[in-house]
Amino acid sequence: MRATWTIGRIRGAPIALHWSLPLGAFFFGRFAWAPAFWLAFALIILFHELGHALVVRRTGHTIVHV
Repeated sequence: MRATWTIGRIRGAPIALHWSLPLGAFFFGRFAWAPAFWLAFALIILFHELGHALVVRRTGHTIVHV
């Protein structure tokens, strides 16, 4: 995918960060210097997306990208 940075793989499916992640973290952090909030924001989104991947795997489909 364009505009992403691949940070790893889970069972062969690439895990990528989109350019909008830091923008969203900064916005929802009220434009403040809050690295702990930014990390927590990214982890919440990661766990949310992994939940989608789990449902895809459980229904017998192939995970293409997280």
